[in-house]
Formats: sequence, C-alpha cells, structure tokens
Amino acid sequence: MHVLVVHNRYSSAQPSGENRVVDQEVELLRAAGHRVGTFERRSDDIAARSLPAKAAVPLLVPWNPAVRTELAARLRAERPDVVHLHNVFPLLSPSVVAACADAGVPAVATLHNYAQICPPGTLQRDGRLCTECVGRAAPLPAVRHGCYRGSRLATLPLAVGLTVNRRRWWSGVERFLCISAAQRDILLDAGLPAGRLAVKHNFVPDPGALRTGAGEHLLFLGRLAEAKGVALLMAAWDRIAADGGVGVPLVLAGSGPLEREVSAWAAGRDDVRHVGLYDPE
Repeated sequence: MHVLVVHNRYSSAQPSGENRVVDQEVELLRAAGHRVGTFERRSDDIAARSLPAKAAVPLLVPWNPAVRTELAARLRAERPDVVHLHNVFPLLSPSVVAACADAGVPAVATLHNYAQICPPGTLQRDGRLCTECVGRAAPLPAVRHGCYRGSRLATLPLAVGLTVNRRRWWSGVERFLCISAAQRDILLDAGLPAGRLAVKHNFVPDPGALRTGAGEHLLFLGRLAEAKGVALLMAAWDRIAADGGVGVPLVLAGSGPLEREVSAWAAGRDDVRHVGLYDPE
C-alpha cells in the first residue's frame, strides 16, 4: 500500500512518546514493503518565526487554510491509498481532514490522547480525573479553568477548534484507532460513533536481549509529569511500603516537570531508584 503519514512533531526539548510511536510505525510499514510518505510540521520551527508569525499561531490552531491547500495538492499528485493522521496541533489543524476529502483519499486517525473530547487532551484537572467537557457541544469549562497550560487564553483556540471541527472529524475519518480498550470505552460514552472506533495498541520493538542474572524490579518508563500518574504511583508505593513492600525495587526512568520531586522522594531509599533520562537504545 501507499500510506501518507500526517503528524505535527512535538518539541525536541524533551523526548516524545508520540513522536517515537509515529517513527516506529513508519519503520515497521516500510520494512513490510509498504510505500510510506510523511507530511509533517515541527513545533520546533515556531521559535524561528517572526514575532507577528508567532502571534498568529493560535489563530491557525482551529483551522490552517494553507495546510489544507498544500496537503490536498500533494494528495492529488501522489494519490496514496490512505492517509494516517496523528497529532495536528498546533501547526497542521483539523484542516487536514478537509484536505483528504478534497482529494478523495480516505483517512484514518490514531488517537494518542483525548483531544477529541477534552481541549488539553488529558481528561485531568488539578491532578484528578475531569470529565466536565465530555458530551458538551462547546467545552466552556476548559476555558473557564484554563486547562491548557493554566491559561484561559491558551485554552481558547483548542476549545474553538474542538467545537467547530467535531462533525468534520467524526464524518471525515473512516476509522479512529484507539490505543487502549479503556480509551475506546470513554470515547464511546462521549458519543463517538462505535463503528469507527478500533483498538490498536502501541508497540515496542523486541530488542532481542533478555536479563539473565539478578536485577528484577518494577519499572516506570516515561515523562515524569502529573498526567502520567507519577504522583499517584509515589503515593501508592508509599502505602505498599508501609505494609511491608513487594520485595523488589521500583525504578523510575525519565525526565519531566516532576523530576525534582521524584529524585527527592527516591533519595536514600533501598526500594526506589530514580535513574534519570535514558536514550532510546
């Protein structure tokens, strides 16, 4: 098959699991003999823009007409069998769905988060589950609470984009690929069409190496951030440790906004190790 992958790459300032998943999937498809092209924007490029161009970025979040024109032209020229959409924030926008319709090329989309029903995509507020916007035609609570980066102004473009493009997403994408059954259930409850939701888990390539000696442990590998459940993990581990522990240490690998708290929490303990950020290899 000929597949065109559409993705707005996250900032390189910190590792991105989503970027990694996209790259691994492209590699996997190519290794299987498929022809795979990419249509990308990079959040890193925003820094090099002029001040007026930077100020205009939030206006393009709900809809980027230039991207629609560019992508539609490429689709008409190359005629891929399918377009696979990933992240479209902030430089691509949902206009990519319209471009696929313009060119008559079917689209599928991997839902790496909950951006279809929650402006910041996390379903969390103040470290707790939040579903105030689920099922609403307009996610006004997210704007009121400033759910994206603690800012009402920064949340507004996301809320507008979600509101005005909801029907376009739901009708213009042939299949939404959820990364877990739990995510699919939540999206079903939110009103997404059941016939368009499928589960396709993320994967990890087999490194071909196995531990042969001592060293058994429990591992957290990821960004040290509230949305990843790190605070909940630390609280749960303390409770388990108070009851005698589990007999093996907890190892936390990664970096992020909670790194200082994690390092302080792990310091001086025999049952916890924070090893910092590892490279992919």
